[in-house]
Amino acid sequence: MRPCSADDAAAWPPRPMDKRMRRPHEKIGAMTRAPFSRPPNARVVFDWLGQQPIAQRLAVQASRLAELQRDLDACAPIQGLTVCGLDNGVLALTTPHAGTAAKFRQFERTLGQKLAMRGWRVERIRIRPQPSALHEPLPPPPPKAPVPAAALAAFEQLGHDSGSEALRAALARLVGNQRRRHGHD
Repeated sequence: MRPCSADDAAAWPPRPMDKRMRRPHEKIGAMTRAPFSRPPNARVVFDWLGQQPIAQRLAVQASRLAELQRDLDACAPIQGLTVCGLDNGVLALTTPHAGTAAKFRQFERTLGQKLAMRGWRVERIRIRPQPSALHEPLPPPPPKAPVPAAALAAFEQLGHDSGSEALRAALARLVGNQRRRHGHD
């Protein structure tokens, strides 16, 4: 970089450029133009990625996991399992619901054997429920209906007539809880 001279200082502030002198990539009004008017060819991008060792390893791993996902979908008796990885014989799966994970544990060994028959080295399967935004959450259960007042009176009478102290205490708790929750009498 050259030092600032007296001529440079005299030229400050710079004069606005004539519109004819602007380059295509410079800002023109509110619009900006790039030096190239058409987007780069996708083949060029994929060819460049194909030359990068990290991208090559990632592409191989992604295609391997996609193939494993296809085999898993063909072998698994339930749907909704997603392959996360296969590392040192441990297959990592996720599912959107905990109930699916619990059901999966019933046929874990059979699935491992079926995948081994297809050429996958699976010694252990690890599954984690992982709810996602793609799946709608289950609606909340409807509120429970209160016990009718006539039934509460019958429970109270049964408690008084009962000879068992444990039954009498349980019925008293039931009647008390219902009256507190639902405002009976």
